[in-house]
Amino acid sequence: DAVERVLDGLDGLILTGGRDVDPAAYGQQRHPATDEPVEANRERDGWEIALAAGAIRRGIPLLGICRGAQVLNVALGGTLHQHLPDVLGHTHHQQGNAVFTTSVVRTVAGTRLASLIGDTSEVQCYHHQAIDRLAGDLVVSAQSDDGVVEAVEIPSGDFVLAVQWHPEERLDDIRLFVAVVAAAARYATGKVKV
Repeated sequence: DAVERVLDGLDGLILTGGRDVDPAAYGQQRHPATDEPVEANRERDGWEIALAAGAIRRGIPLLGICRGAQVLNVALGGTLHQHLPDVLGHTHHQQGNAVFTTSVVRTVAGTRLASLIGDTSEVQCYHHQAIDRLAGDLVVSAQSDDGVVEAVEIPSGDFVLAVQWHPEERLDDIRLFVAVVAAAARYATGKVKV
């Protein structure tokens, strides 16, 4: 199948930000603030959910960014808060007008993320959704002060890490990208070439 052929050519996978995941993918009705699902977005959802599940199955290193964290959670059976202002009573995580906000995230000791970025980090956010029910294979590896899940990972030997923030907005801190590239290089070295 097409997903398997794509995975055959990958040594690593980065799932990036973008429009809201269609709530039908996690068994919910659309909230009025959730992006209206259109065919192109449904196709992207389907591809990314299948690629995430396949990458995990194969041990392909995976880094999720913003929507990518949400896709990972949905791919493994979790759900999302469709509109954080309804849950939190504020819009700090997404002010609007494509302006990123700065938040402090606190990592969970002993996680891969904590080993990469330390106890806390200032991050750039732009999201009105976040993980609600955590998928069974994932653990929380960082939260913001208001309790929003800001990062998740699979606590196995494989590199599967997803952050709700946008590390690409901080060019002075590329640790997550260095880590996923190193993991992809290790994966590529261990792959049997046919």
